[in-house]
Amino acid sequence: MLQRIARLPSLISMYAAGRIEAAGSDWVIRQIQRLKAQGKYSPEAVGLLHLGLPEEAATWAQVKAYGNECEQAYWARATGYSRDHLVGDAPIAVEKLLDADRADAALSIAGHHNVSIPSALLRRLLKALPSLDLQARRVDVAMFDYNISAVFGQLYARNDLPLEEIASLQWPFAQFFDDFGPQARAPLAIHRALQKDRSFFCMLISFLYKRDDGSVDPNSPELTDAQKEGMAHNAWKILHSWRLVPGFSADGSVDEKALVDWVEAARTQCATISRVKGCDREIAEMLARAPADSDGTWPHVVVRNLIERLQNPLIEKHIPTAVYNNRGVSSRSFDDGGAQERELARKYREMSKAVSARWPHTAVILRSLAASYDRDAKSMDDMSDLHDLRW
Repeated sequence: MLQRIARLPSLISMYAAGRIEAAGSDWVIRQIQRLKAQGKYSPEAVGLLHLGLPEEAATWAQVKAYGNECEQAYWARATGYSRDHLVGDAPIAVEKLLDADRADAALSIAGHHNVSIPSALLRRLLKALPSLDLQARRVDVAMFDYNISAVFGQLYARNDLPLEEIASLQWPFAQFFDDFGPQARAPLAIHRALQKDRSFFCMLISFLYKRDDGSVDPNSPELTDAQKEGMAHNAWKILHSWRLVPGFSADGSVDEKALVDWVEAARTQCATISRVKGCDREIAEMLARAPADSDGTWPHVVVRNLIERLQNPLIEKHIPTAVYNNRGVSSRSFDDGGAQERELARKYREMSKAVSARWPHTAVILRSLAASYDRDAKSMDDMSDLHDLRW
């Protein structure tokens, strides 16, 4: 069997498991002593023999006693899953798997719903994961997504890393944001950081948008096309999964000055990198997700005040588009026609009339929305009539 280690390494570990069951765990020590006496001892053999023992802290300590090379051979194949002592042994397994450059295996332990891994170790894990080639390692993307979410859930629950640091750790995993749910306690740290830090917003704008004049940024780092595409995708995912508005707190309180200061500072900073158009488009997207006022009128009065203050044609043009797109997919019976859209058009038209005296620019936005839904209602009515003719 020793001669077949390179081709069939599992042969030894499976044989060892059977012999241990029959003769006891001391069988491993006796075999290693015999190999030494015969001059056939090797770190690879020691690691494979120990894989026949239960994966737990006692086994790992025994392997460690044989030296670093034996540990490396063992952890190159161990799962790290301690069946009988998972909660207590998980931090050891995660650290050893990271030492063995097996961040994907470490994540499967750290993301288990029963374990709690120290934040420093989770930080190390999250920094190691982005360099993984998931396809080459045949990683189950669904489980990878679930475990990443669970790891951030631990960081949120423990709350011993700064918000900004958690946000920086989340950046490489933007592609998974759609599935970050209860485990990560949305809104995500990266979204909360974005709500406070307009410099971070401007950085994302620089990744996502070209300069206003279409020229190449003279200060841009030398990146491959794939790297640029990846950064742009992550920036888009972060911005378009962001549901927080600066100045609005979770307790319902609103700080109008914080909103105005954030928007004006973001526009000024984006102007210095020639990204004003991109900035204004994303500000429009952000304002389109603002809540309604206490009386049900949308948008909130502080957002209306901001729109009147800015009087920005690009922002006013894109807010209706963003609101329209945010509606998502609608469903209806064949014979419903455009009833839903007519109701939306009526609602926005009434709100437009209600705000027109004090907030004329906001009123124009609301009338634009009403007109869009009027057109959709007509289209849905026509579709319903066609269904009647066909069936």
